[in-house]
Amino acid sequence: MPGHILAYTASLLLGILAQAVVLLQPQLSGALIDGVQQHKAIVLIAVQLGILFILGAVLTAIQQAILGTIGEKSLYSIRNSMVDKFFRMSLLDREQKPPAWYSQRVSNDAALIKSVPSQFLSLVQGIILIVGSGPIGTKRVVLGSVCGFGCVLVRVWCWGI
Repeated sequence: MPGHILAYTASLLLGILAQAVVLLQPQLSGALIDGVQQHKAIVLIAVQLGILFILGAVLTAIQQAILGTIGEKSLYSIRNSMVDKFFRMSLLDREQKPPAWYSQRVSNDAALIKSVPSQFLSLVQGIILIVGSGPIGTKRVVLGSVCGFGCVLVRVWCWGI
């Protein structure tokens, strides 16, 4: 588990850096437009903007690769644990529900648990983006992000996963 915490922390830091890069892009875009309108040399600004786009894409790709790897490892251990518990159940307990219910439960519950850390990281990144970009539409976006993450947590808590 400490490896997961380290990986999620690294992913969070990469997400923060990616959001910082995204927040710099409108400033350079504005300078690029101003340079075109004033007939100034824009090559340096265009190169900087291109570097920011590429850097943002690379940071996001690394973050998603880390999240995907850790998520799949977690998902594998969760599914193994659930299947082990299924096989340790008595035959009478097992036959109370149809076989499809157990299969569906293993798939849905494990996938739901896998989504919680990435939902949390998306919430943090969204808040950073909102705070960095100004007051336009902040209430609606924050409310939507919090509600989405809250729904996932409520489903995990209610199902007793």
